[in-house]
Amino acid sequence: MIDVPGGSTGLLVCQYQGKSENAVYRVDPGLIGLLAELRAHEKQAAEELGQWSEKHAVTVKDGLAERLIAARARVAAREKASA
Repeated sequence: MIDVPGGSTGLLVCQYQGKSENAVYRVDPGLIGLLAELRAHEKQAAEELGQWSEKHAVTVKDGLAERLIAARARVAAREKASA
């Protein structure tokens, strides 16, 4: 199974279907639950060590966009005046 993409990982199983014995490769269903449990344990350990952080939505404070636009206009005016 090394010649099949992902075959060297050991996560794939080979089954034969049909009269012509066509090989069908798929992820072993028993491993899916096991891998989910392992990921849950790793996440818990990372949270306890402070290495895990959740992504949060960024909020824009009042007037921030206007201040950024004004600052960019000042920079552009300075560059134009010095050129």
